[in-house]
Amino acid sequence: MSRLSIKQYKQQNRVKAEEANPYQLVKMIFENILTNIAIAKFNIEQKEIAIKGEAISKTISLIEVLKSCIDKENGQEIATNLDELYEFSIGELFRANIENDTDKLESVAIIFREIKAGWDGIAQYAE
Repeated sequence: MSRLSIKQYKQQNRVKAEEANPYQLVKMIFENILTNIAIAKFNIEQKEIAIKGEAISKTISLIEVLKSCIDKENGQEIATNLDELYEFSIGELFRANIENDTDKLESVAIIFREIKAGWDGIAQYAE
């Protein structure tokens, strides 16, 4: 991708985020988490360690955003479970980064595919 097309892509995503409702924003975060995990896995295989590190760092930041939105007071057991899954995922991402371990990345991807599937299932009520 050329510099111009990357800039256009980022601008297009920024506009989408500004127009999105809260449900759509969380959906975009899940999609970006999965995309960044795929980028990290590919770059481990290609021995592009700096790019892998950036992708994992972005993934951790996105999970931290989700983690900060958990309503622990009203969310009851589901809030606790999500918090623990997010914490586990962050730990796995740190280990994957240090060890260049695609299996750890895949374990986090599996978790987020499941969470995203559940989130996608509430679409009819959220939009």
